[in-house]
Amino acid sequence: MALVGLLLVLGSVTAMHKDYCLIGAGPGGLTLARLLHHAGRDYVLFERAPSSGSFFSKYPRHRVLLSGGSEELRLPGMDELPVRGDQADAYVSYLEGYSEGLNILYETEALVSRQKRNGAGRYRVTTRGGSVQEYSCDVVVVATGLSVPRVPDPHMVGAELLEEYGDMPTDPANFTNQSVTILGNGQSSFETAMGMADTASQVWIVGRQRVRLAMETRYSGDVQAKANGLLDSYQLKSLDAVVEHPFSTADTALIHTHGKLKFMSPKIAERF
Repeated sequence: MALVGLLLVLGSVTAMHKDYCLIGAGPGGLTLARLLHHAGRDYVLFERAPSSGSFFSKYPRHRVLLSGGSEELRLPGMDELPVRGDQADAYVSYLEGYSEGLNILYETEALVSRQKRNGAGRYRVTTRGGSVQEYSCDVVVVATGLSVPRVPDPHMVGAELLEEYGDMPTDPANFTNQSVTILGNGQSSFETAMGMADTASQVWIVGRQRVRLAMETRYSGDVQAKANGLLDSYQLKSLDAVVEHPFSTADTALIHTHGKLKFMSPKIAERF
């Protein structure tokens, strides 16, 4: 959630003061809330979903986390995960347990604006849940993560034929004996390719730039070793492929013909 300006006519709504206002009940927000709670600080945590860790209740779609083990996912002040730490469902349960006893307002959308510096210079947080409420906060921490869904450009011809990562089926049987092209070459793309590797007849990953491997960049959001199996099948001369192609939606089209989808781009025609 980005910081946005907000102008609302709230009548006689009186702002409630909090020293710390936190937004997002994921691992980061929960960790800070727990530290503030045990330090006896005046805080409140806003979460728009009905429970903590809502992101992990859906992502990653194939339910295997990037972490190599439960110790890497353990939050301060909480025991190690009792089951395999790379399982997303187990991590959701872990976060829900971690949030017990904390001052969290669920199903509450929070919008932040900065008050004019008239001495205090506090932040104003307006929440929308069961009712509209205003908070005056000395410190605001937005802990909503970095993930923003990448959706197809609606101006691309055939964009409506694409399946998005957030809505695609995850049962490998749905891709039996099918040729699949995945646009993008990040961690989610390789995770998706691995999920259908045993059933699809062919999987192509097409990205605008070279594949970034976490072992090289030391960034956990890049392609992890446990998900790069498609690179092995590509190197072993199978039908799978990893392609670097700077296509643009302006000269790219997806066409449905004779029961198949064709990915059309003049730049691809030039190269292949």
